[in-house]
Amino acid sequence: MKLENAYQPHVIERLHKTFPGCFVTKVVPPPQGIPDLLIEFGKTWARLETKKSIKEPFRPNQEEYIEMFNEMSFAKMICPENEDYVFVLLEIHFNLYA
Repeated sequence: MKLENAYQPHVIERLHKTFPGCFVTKVVPPPQGIPDLLIEFGKTWARLETKKSIKEPFRPNQEEYIEMFNEMSFAKMICPENEDYVFVLLEIHFNLYA
């Protein structure tokens, strides 16, 4: 199982390969609860919170911010166990709105 700081660069690399021309901003340090990656592609954006495992607990406010940003555009928690699923959802989102 990868640590979050080892997993996140993998996610960023896959984002660039899957969505050529996207801008990925790592929010460092993110304000408490704000997902740590902002992806801008075409005319829309998404936020991802990377976790090393699906079992890793959310920090305070993370679930609320993910829900809020998902209502605005797109936001999910991503980890090795759900990575392929989240990328399918991102492709649908970016194909509809980019």
